[in-house]
Amino acid sequence: MGPSGPSELMQALQDKEHELEALQRSHEEFVHSSTEIEHELELEVHRLEAGKRKLDEMLAQAMEDFRIAQATIVASNRDTLRLQSMVDELNKANVALTSQVQVLEQQNDDLERRERELQATVEDLEMRLDESIEQNVFLQQECDDLKKQSDIRPPMMLVPPPGPVPELPAKRRSATKVYITAKHSCGPTCSIM
Repeated sequence: MGPSGPSELMQALQDKEHELEALQRSHEEFVHSSTEIEHELELEVHRLEAGKRKLDEMLAQAMEDFRIAQATIVASNRDTLRLQSMVDELNKANVALTSQVQVLEQQNDDLERRERELQATVEDLEMRLDESIEQNVFLQQECDDLKKQSDIRPPMMLVPPPGPVPELPAKRRSATKVYITAKHSCGPTCSIM
């Protein structure tokens, strides 16, 4: 049932005015709150967009770094294979050189042994040469002595007298034998060397 008098109408009008004012204040608060929220959302959108741009830049840089890393890995693998090939070649060369060194060491041992043998032979020959020189000097002296005796004595004195021949020392017998042998080949000047 509606208002029955002017006072009730005024009261109802005032109530409506109060409700309208309350609604207006509520609307203004809502508009103000919506404006703040919108501003905050815009700020958040800007922040997110900036973050997205930064992430896009970081992603692009990461992709570039990944591409460079892949290229570096490929180049490193090539270098590794090349170095491995060089190492294999060096190992083969080292094995060959080791074998050659062993052969050369064996040959060096053989040469040193041969050198020792030749040195011993040279020393033996030098000793025999010294003995031959001494013997030749002795024979030369004997030849000179016999020549002097043959020049001083008459020819018949060269014939040994009858009777036993006196025993000569072994070296003198050897020298006399050589002299008798060489007498037939020596001329007036005997030079047995």
